[in-house]
Amino acid sequence: METKKYDFGVIFTYNPGLNSLIPKYDVIVNGRRYRKGVPIFKHLDQLLSVGGLNLFNYIGQDIAGKWDAERKELNIVGFY
Repeated sequence: METKKYDFGVIFTYNPGLNSLIPKYDVIVNGRRYRKGVPIFKHLDQLLSVGGLNLFNYIGQDIAGKWDAERKELNIVGFY
């Protein structure tokens, strides 16, 4: 799979009122799976962050990811 650039807003919906991110697709970050449509709340993401990565620090940045069409999931490998 080739690494491609994705707009953060294409992959996640940010809800500032609830301090949450909602994946529009299944995504994997540092081996941690986030399911499509299941909110990630800021206070929980900080507690459960993997390798010190907090997705809320990257809102608005472009995502480097590998799309698996068969599994319909994006493996996020970094941010621009």
